[in-house]
Amino acid sequence: MPVAMRLVLAILAFATGSTVRATAGDAPPPSGARPPVIVASPPSPPSPPYGPSSDPLSPVIRPTIGPGASALAPSAFLVGEFALGDDPVVDGDTFRLPAGAPARSVRIQCVDAEEVWHMGAERDRAAAAEDFDRYSKAKRGESPTPVKFATPAGEAAKTFAKEFLKGVTSIRLERDEVGRDFDGHGRLLAHVFVVKDGKDVLFADALVRAGLSPYFVKYGRSRRFDDRLKAAQAEA
Repeated sequence: MPVAMRLVLAILAFATGSTVRATAGDAPPPSGARPPVIVASPPSPPSPPYGPSSDPLSPVIRPTIGPGASALAPSAFLVGEFALGDDPVVDGDTFRLPAGAPARSVRIQCVDAEEVWHMGAERDRAAAAEDFDRYSKAKRGESPTPVKFATPAGEAAKTFAKEFLKGVTSIRLERDEVGRDFDGHGRLLAHVFVVKDGKDVLFADALVRAGLSPYFVKYGRSRRFDDRLKAAQAEA
């Protein structure tokens, strides 16, 4: 390449910021001539890999489950579907499970219904009906921590659960988070779904919406249904 042409290209490189590179066929400049200027282009930033793991704002990858939960396939949360016996309701937040299930009962997650009276508690039941304030003060006593005792509200939650399951032959159990399956009493921890009128219904949603349990967050908010249960509580 003639020296004059090299100089022209060098000037253009300064003016435009483009890169001028020597090729193998270029002859070296003659002795005493000013060498051409080679302008190195800065490295281009890597193109962002827009996809599920890299672009949290992409609508394509917004998780279908709540904040904090891993984006796992729905099958990862499935415990199973179980037939119901003749008397599956223990109380408003606990259902009995059939033989062959992972546990004898399921403690329904994200709800905490009040306690119910059991056999032999007729005196307590009568005392609560006569004067609930006096009954509740007697049950609390001088305890510095909350005391759980049977209440009419607990009975109402149990009745609601029985009505909810009327005509239902099976329930589907799903985890709220993978790796946390049982409570300290050996009960299965799970969400309970039933099919009503061809639609999946979340029992916790129905119970909270009916005003028979708070959205129970003592052990943490739901990783899957937080918004849904907050809305249910707001409506109750």
